[in-house]
Amino acid sequence: MTDDRRLLHGIAQQDQGAFREFYDRHGDRVFNVALGFLRQQSDAEEVTQDVFVEVYRSAQRFRGDSSVGTWLHRITVRKSLDRIRHAKRKRRFATFTQSLGLGTGSEAAPQTDFDHPGVLLDRREDAALLSRLIDELPERQRTAFVLCFVQGLPRQEAADTMEVKLKALESLLQRAKSGLRAKLDPHFPGRGLDVRSEQRKSRQTASKDTE
Repeated sequence: MTDDRRLLHGIAQQDQGAFREFYDRHGDRVFNVALGFLRQQSDAEEVTQDVFVEVYRSAQRFRGDSSVGTWLHRITVRKSLDRIRHAKRKRRFATFTQSLGLGTGSEAAPQTDFDHPGVLLDRREDAALLSRLIDELPERQRTAFVLCFVQGLPRQEAADTMEVKLKALESLLQRAKSGLRAKLDPHFPGRGLDVRSEQRKSRQTASKDTE
């Protein structure tokens, strides 16, 4: 039994020490995955709390048909997407009530405070633009893109997280990159924006910081 599975077994028995150790092992990674989707640190913190509440409540239901990390990623992605959908519904309702003269339309899209270790850009405006365009991708393309190019998961792990075949993941990534490139080209004439290159720079910087 791996350490993570041992800890989950302890959590299922309501072992507080096992839960604290599991959180210490995975809390930062869960937060970074959530931040990749939500872009707001406060939202990512709340989703991280929600994820670990679910872990505590459902540890006994872990089936073992995937790694613990993949199982945790699935919960995090689901919670993050649920929060995005809820925010969109609130904004649509605010727009509707405003059109009827019943509200102020205050539920505008939040301003990003996006600062993620998987994305390193020369200018904050570039990061804000990229994150906005990622938000506009179809949900499954966005999920694949964030997992692979923002969070930096290996392709197979990302495919397992999304419960799709590797070939399907590659197709989603290709469509996401094509869509983003078409939208980014007018903003970056003559230089483009290579997310993979920026991601490598970020990892190199992070590696140096830990040496």
